[in-house]
Amino acid sequence: MKRKRIIINTDVCWGCGNCVQACPFNPEHRKVPLMWMKRAPILRLVNGVSRVVSDACYELLPRCRICEEACPSGALKVIKVEEETLPV
Repeated sequence: MKRKRIIINTDVCWGCGNCVQACPFNPEHRKVPLMWMKRAPILRLVNGVSRVVSDACYELLPRCRICEEACPSGALKVIKVEEETLPV
């Protein structure tokens, strides 16, 4: 099974914050149900670059790519990776 992951190239990110502002989990927007907001924010600016601080959108909004579309530098990518399965 594939899962969404947000990858940020911190060498390319210039810290504009567009991804943070565009994210539906940004508490200022309240674009997701209130019960989901306890897992927000997903992205945050840390030391001048964007960082992933929660994986809530991987489960709750698996098709969302708004942050990637908002990134003018191309530093942020939303990818699908194979989920590791544990032996039973």
